[in-house]
Amino acid sequence: MFYDISDLKTQEICLQLEKTCEAQPEKKWFPAYYFDICLLDGNKIGKCDLRIGHNEKTYIGGNIGYSIGYMAWFLERIFYHTRGYTDQ
Repeated sequence: MFYDISDLKTQEICLQLEKTCEAQPEKKWFPAYYFDICLLDGNKIGKCDLRIGHNEKTYIGGNIGYSIGYMAWFLERIFYHTRGYTDQ
């Protein structure tokens, strides 16, 4: 069973559902959502997947996987959110 997830966005990015995959118990794989990470203008900047469940595979590999294609944009966002941070 998959949920309606049509409104996943912030002020800067949105997740657009690419596909879903059913569980494959024989491989110990959970159901998963696969998203494109997009800027609000629709430009794709990466991919993200969310695996629903917990076992030894997700304990090691986690429930979220992602890749960002525009690393400069990503680093700029990190800098923007951490500016003003001072090491005390």
